[in-house]
Amino acid sequence: MPINDKTTRIEVFKAFSTFFSSVIIASASIIVTLKYNEQQFAITQKQAESQLEITRIKEISALIPKLGAENANERKFSAITLSLYGESAVPALIATLGDENATVRDASSKALVLIGEPAIRELKIAFEDRRNSDDLRALSIYTLVLLKADETLQLAIRAVEDASENKFVRKDAATAIGKLRDARGIPALLNATQSTTNAALVENSVWALGEIGKKEVNQKLISLLHHQSDRVRVQVVWGLAKLKDENTESILLDVIKRDVNKDVRDAATNAIEWMKVSS
Repeated sequence: MPINDKTTRIEVFKAFSTFFSSVIIASASIIVTLKYNEQQFAITQKQAESQLEITRIKEISALIPKLGAENANERKFSAITLSLYGESAVPALIATLGDENATVRDASSKALVLIGEPAIRELKIAFEDRRNSDDLRALSIYTLVLLKADETLQLAIRAVEDASENKFVRKDAATAIGKLRDARGIPALLNATQSTTNAALVENSVWALGEIGKKEVNQKLISLLHHQSDRVRVQVVWGLAKLKDENTESILLDVIKRDVNKDVRDAATNAIEWMKVSS
């Protein structure tokens, strides 16, 4: 091999080695730079998130005292606004479910529904805590119904069946079963209609049975047409109308003739008309 060719090859080899070395160094530099930029971006993002959280906490801290404002509209507005802050606002909103003003309670319930799943656990705890007010517990179970939360039915059934439970909470739990329209609640509701000390529980249980709409309870409802409470008998009339048994119209016509209370008779008249229109 001629010396010149050998020298040329060595020089070409050196040139390629230098080029590849430069490429490797450049690539390494790019990788290091990208990693650095990635880390800086992550740090910046965390800083931004921290700043945002600090801002959220400040805003929530400013809103929460307004839930105790003397003006009911201000309390209502604060409850609605707090729904924007998600899980962080849940404890304060649940506390407001016991507000003396019904519109404030309703606003808090709707705000919790907007927050959604993060509110469910705290609502369950609030309902089961007997130290809470009747209103707070009633709105807790009502909100759980709106959220279609698991275990709501069982919470309501246990409350209806528990004779030691607050009587107002029991009636609201019966209403919750009716709103869920779940036939698994029928046995508890039927037992509740036998109460002789809590007419409101009987009334709401009858309403719930009508909402569930299973004809198997028809005879039980008929037997309640002799209940001493006029309000219960009104609910029985409408419950029978919703079930639409083949004998319902004749039974309601008999109610119109025989019941001593005008509200019950009027309910029977209206129920017959409703059955004709809705059939």
